[in-house]
Amino acid sequence: MSSFLQTKVVYKHDLTLYNMLINLNIIHFNLIKMQFILIALFISLKNMIGEFMKKLNTALKEISNIERIQDRILDNGILLVEMQTREVKAAAILIDDIPGIMIDKTKCESFAEEYIALTHEFYHIDQQALYTFDASLQTRKRREYKADKAMVLELLPFDKLMQLVNNGYQDRWQLAEVLGVTEDFIDLSFKIYKQMSLL
Repeated sequence: MSSFLQTKVVYKHDLTLYNMLINLNIIHFNLIKMQFILIALFISLKNMIGEFMKKLNTALKEISNIERIQDRILDNGILLVEMQTREVKAAAILIDDIPGIMIDKTKCESFAEEYIALTHEFYHIDQQALYTFDASLQTRKRREYKADKAMVLELLPFDKLMQLVNNGYQDRWQLAEVLGVTEDFIDLSFKIYKQMSLL
């Protein structure tokens, strides 16, 4: 075979080898790219599962809170009535000296809201802080405050609030989430502790 043909064959062989190396590099690059995509998907999936579990735990805590207050209401001989109303979300009532709590669950946007509504009405009865619709504004305010204060002292004692804050729960949504309550309840707690000169 002539040297020209040998050179041509070698050259062709070198080109084929070169093309194979390029293809291997492309395949290797695509594998690395796929690895990054898979890692990103895994991290995203892990975060989604983490968020789902956090929401599930919060929901379970809120449901557990509702069951606890319902048991407490019934154990104290208080009637618990679920019914739809025009305006009122929940109310503590007395019918022939029998205490009761009426709640319209359709007006509660979350389990936490239902829990706080039931607990607030329970403390109206527990603290004998009921009033009639024709009661003076001052009487209503005093009795609302009495029920709110008892609820806050029970659900979020000052020491517990300070412990949570010192452990990094600075935002009201964080506090609400960890306790299974509403953000409005957190605001109310701070307001009451300020009025008590503890903050």
